[in-house]
Amino acid sequence: MIRFVIIFILSFMLFFPEEVQGWVAGPGLIAVKENENFRTAEIRNGQTTVAFPRYKGNNEIFHQAFNDFIEKELTGYIEAVKRGEKKRNIAGWVTWQQGRTRDVYSIIFVKSLTYEGGAHPMTYIKGVTWNRDGKRITFNDLKEHVKNLTIENLRTAVAVQCEQKGIHLYSDYRIDDFPKEFYIGHDGKVYFIFQEYEIAPYAAGWIIISMGKYQ
Repeated sequence: MIRFVIIFILSFMLFFPEEVQGWVAGPGLIAVKENENFRTAEIRNGQTTVAFPRYKGNNEIFHQAFNDFIEKELTGYIEAVKRGEKKRNIAGWVTWQQGRTRDVYSIIFVKSLTYEGGAHPMTYIKGVTWNRDGKRITFNDLKEHVKNLTIENLRTAVAVQCEQKGIHLYSDYRIDDFPKEFYIGHDGKVYFIFQEYEIAPYAAGWIIISMGKYQ
């Protein structure tokens, strides 16, 4: 059976829920159940468990935008699992972790799936960041706040940081664009997420690359 995780990140040995050992999906993240901004809610549906954040602060504009996003995201995930349950005995779990919350709200979701006959779980990391007005922060927005955010610098960062961490990339890997997913950590740094198999074998897990401070 494959376990499917969503986080709103690393080697196979780290693939455990944060409740087990204080696990975090990547740098600049915090595994929290509840704080001044969010609380964790949970939905169980058959073999699938989805833990997700609920905003509990006073910002009504953000509250509405956030709830609309969460509802759409969870509905899509649960429906996808349901469609696969009868065909391949699919199950999944979703959890979330928090990044920066001072001037923006940044979280990640870990989406993980297991299925009958699968060799290992498949996981997708989704990063989402909003400003205080409930507007999603896009890559173009990042370029206004992060110095030297270029594809050349990303390629250099991947080569240097993966070598430092002992991550073995594909011999023929290419980077032609920035990854779709990113988040801003509680340390103020911007992190881009390469998914499993994207630039390295499965054993490398998802790969998170720091690209400087969000200013």
